[in-house]
Amino acid sequence: MARPYAVIGFTMFFVTALLFEFEIGVTVTALAVFAAALVVCMLIKNIRSKGFSPVFFASGAVACALLLCETIFVYNPAMLYDGVTNCKMKAEITDLPEIKYGNYYYEARAFYLNGEETDVNIRLVFSTPPEAEPYDVIEGKFNIYALGASDDEFIKSYKSKGVFLGAYSSDGNYYVTEVAESQKPFMKKIIDLREAIKRAVYRIMPDENGALTVALLIGDKSSLPTGIYSAFQTLGISHIICVSGYHLTLWAMLILKILKKTRINFVVANLIAATGVVLFMLIAGLTYSVVRSGIMMLVFLFGNIFMRQRDSLNSLGFALAILALLKPFSMGAVSLQLSVLATAGIILYSLLVEPDVNRLIDRIKNKFVSEKLKKLASLLMITVSATAFTLPVVLRISGSFNYLCFAANLIIVPIAGWCMITGALGAVLGGLLPFTHNLPAFAAKLLCRVIISFSSWLAEFDFLTFKVGTDKIVLILCGIYLFCLVTVVVSVLRKRVYSVAAGVCAVMFSVSIVALSVSESKETIITVVDCGNGTSVLVSCGGENLLIGAGGDEFLGATKINGLISDAGGSISAAFIPDADDESCAYLYDVFSNARPSAVYCDEFANGIDLLLSRSEKYVFTDTYNTENITVKPYKFNNNYCVYFKTNDISAVVCFDPSFDYSLVPDDFGKADIIISRSNFPIGVFERSDSVYVLSADKIRAENALERFGDNKLRFIVTGGEGNVVLRAIDGNLKVERE
Repeated sequence: MARPYAVIGFTMFFVTALLFEFEIGVTVTALAVFAAALVVCMLIKNIRSKGFSPVFFASGAVACALLLCETIFVYNPAMLYDGVTNCKMKAEITDLPEIKYGNYYYEARAFYLNGEETDVNIRLVFSTPPEAEPYDVIEGKFNIYALGASDDEFIKSYKSKGVFLGAYSSDGNYYVTEVAESQKPFMKKIIDLREAIKRAVYRIMPDENGALTVALLIGDKSSLPTGIYSAFQTLGISHIICVSGYHLTLWAMLILKILKKTRINFVVANLIAATGVVLFMLIAGLTYSVVRSGIMMLVFLFGNIFMRQRDSLNSLGFALAILALLKPFSMGAVSLQLSVLATAGIILYSLLVEPDVNRLIDRIKNKFVSEKLKKLASLLMITVSATAFTLPVVLRISGSFNYLCFAANLIIVPIAGWCMITGALGAVLGGLLPFTHNLPAFAAKLLCRVIISFSSWLAEFDFLTFKVGTDKIVLILCGIYLFCLVTVVVSVLRKRVYSVAAGVCAVMFSVSIVALSVSESKETIITVVDCGNGTSVLVSCGGENLLIGAGGDEFLGATKINGLISDAGGSISAAFIPDADDESCAYLYDVFSNARPSAVYCDEFANGIDLLLSRSEKYVFTDTYNTENITVKPYKFNNNYCVYFKTNDISAVVCFDPSFDYSLVPDDFGKADIIISRSNFPIGVFERSDSVYVLSADKIRAENALERFGDNKLRFIVTGGEGNVVLRAIDGNLKVERE
């Protein structure tokens, strides 16, 4: 059987990635189906002799079994500690802290919980950092909770990373045991090396250029301004700052070329390059995409040493099989899925299509022109192939597609490669000869400025970004991939049909995306964020995004509203903030750092926010906002606030204070189709309107409200820790769903 590792690896990858989205019962059923199919295959000689079917079904069964074992013996035992308070814990901190929302987050390995020996990865959170270095030991009483419990997507993200639990000190009574440097593992030296690289880069570029260079070199995006990252996401080039195959290939090939110039022994050169690959994997943090690409590169280098013929699909399958055996949950990681699909697309293009493209270009007699065209065609088609294969995951995550991604990748990816090389050389030179003219550092700064300026400029072309709801995305993808299946069958029968297939697929995709995006632009989408006891509402209509309030839990609210704004195009047309207290703008600074609004309606701003709004138009809270898509009328009475807005399809009122007297609002407010409130409903609200009622509240307050109004024949829905509430209105029809 040709490419056995490809069959094994890809089967395990797709089966595990798909089943990761479902409950354990679905995995058990899938295991039974694969096992039964394997038995049938082994009983039929003709099928058994060909080898493909038995290997496929056996790989699927193994994938199901691995996923079940990981769930039953690792995940479920860890989740038994969810909700345990004052838990005696002893843990080893395994990395430097991540600083977000004013808190310090540490990755740790808990080896004692309530007197029981464990081996559980856990995320510790502190409001003030403990005096601890990586691989020091921390002990004390902690409250344990399940990470991401408020959102299914968060749960899947943490689960795929192998970190299931979070913990915070119940009384601040903990102590740190410092471990001698000589007794710490080798990974402590890798962490120190990573920090040394960051310091060396920031020494020559202490600004956003340095932050971009660090992200390119080692994948650390912690200091990268959110505006730059948002532009990368919009253009589909965020992969350049996620260390993967591109980075490892660049460094390995660079090492080999340098060593080749020195005429060093061929075997020694490949061994040195392999050592460099392993070191780079460690520095980049051994993320799943890095491990996948590292294994493939090591297979390539050792293939050179042993003079063995290599096959890229087999290498990719082998890497996936290793990852699935070691970390079954890793197949659910979005970063790995994107990395694998992009790599598969590039490999299949190089195997199936590139020879035909090169033969076509070879008809040009001028060799110089033909060689340049081959390189240009290769870079463009690699971008197209990677984009096409990652499309299902990208659309599922973002619900958008930007046609400028092809131009952005074509121009920025090569520049990023040179930026990495010059940035690394500049950092080394700056450390060795700090007082000399640093030409590589100057070049790196220039290249960073080109990347940042060009990507920011391209990202402003909003009309080339098309957004489609997830339910419609399924229809698009099913149609496209059904056509691709027909194309494959035809290609087997009639050979070369690449150009026709590519053209028809491109037309189908473009027409579907544009048509459905235009349809959705007419829709009014109101998202009530599940942010605890607070009000945060995002209204999207006709390309405009309005933020109403930023209250509730700081972490939950900031994470969710930033994600929603990013999904909605990354910009805010106007923000309506009732006042500057903690309940109304708990995470406003974080949100405005990511997406600064064109206009802000607020009587008073919290400290520091004014600095972010130097380019925003400012209005008092009660001023009216009016465009062709939406009219907004904020209202204030005796320090009680509400916001009324109306589109062609819907009208709604957002009340910030549950003690607000709704009988005092203007008549058009009382006739609103939707009433959104915090914690409880305003006084007299049910006497004024026959509306859809949405309550933004934490779990306890939501339960109290349901007890009070559950029997009332009202269209009533609460957030209550169950997820965002989304209301969609188009052509006078209202649809209510939970996100």
